Amino acid sequence: CKIMNLDGFLWFSQKACRASMPQMLIYKKAMEEELGIPVLVLEADLFDTRSYHAESLRTRVETFADLLRERKAAKRA
Repeated sequence: CKIMNLDGFLWFSQKACRASMPQMLIYKKAMEEELGIPVLVLEADLFDTRSYHAESLRTRVETFADLLRERKAAKRA
């Protein structure tokens, strides 16, 4: 993240892989606290449309993108 100078990190988890979720949350917290970048974790089973709603995912990603734009604008000011 530091090498790439990321503004934020979007992390997708396949819902069927519940075992990976605790590690993702630990990494999310570490990235936010130690690197100071926001992290959005999305969880869905893209093979089963009953388990997620595309519009809901879109809304979360758009909101996250707005947050990143606001943070970037604040850094410039």
